[in-house]
Amino acid sequence: MPIHKELVKIHVKFTILTPDQLKQIEFGLNKDKAADGVTDSWKISFALSTRDSKTADFVKLVDAEIDADLKDAPAAEETASRGVNKPQADHLTLNVATAGERFKAGKIKEATFNRTLKGTLPARNA
Repeated sequence: MPIHKELVKIHVKFTILTPDQLKQIEFGLNKDKAADGVTDSWKISFALSTRDSKTADFVKLVDAEIDADLKDAPAAEETASRGVNKPQADHLTLNVATAGERFKAGKIKEATFNRTLKGTLPARNA
């Protein structure tokens, strides 16, 4: 009797604490089937929390969830199974965290922040 295995849904979350311990980044990937029931769809979640000192509690500054681009599905799959690599961690802590702070302050538009966040997946192969 043949056995068929199919992974339908997956959810992973990675937490990064910056070296100064003043920023905490949560990066998540959610895999599901698209509305057509065939295509895999990926969502990226991101949360940035900050604090004034290493002993203070974190306060959430930005919380976002966006659809990943279909072309980035292989990078999403690899990241979900192998974890965030150094280029992705650097992109999240330097580019996305800064964009999140600028978005929260009204200095950039949501579309700009979303583009920066989406850049995390292709950063894997940079």
